[in-house]
Amino acid sequence: MANRWPPSPEQFIEAWQSSSSVREVATKLNMTTNQVRTRAWRYRERGIPLKEIPRPDPPDWPALATLAATLAP
Repeated sequence: MANRWPPSPEQFIEAWQSSSSVREVATKLNMTTNQVRTRAWRYRERGIPLKEIPRPDPPDWPALATLAATLAP
């Protein structure tokens, strides 16, 4: 990707459509994940048919709490 800032609409669409996660888009375009999500939302509001990128599964908080408790001194 080019180093142009802000990324052009064409650069954004190309990065979005060729990525498997929001984080990947953000890395390609030197943006935050919140900037990427907001831009994707705005493009969809204007009729741009961006593919759906699933959100990652949330952490298993109970398992993490158990892990932390077993590692506590």
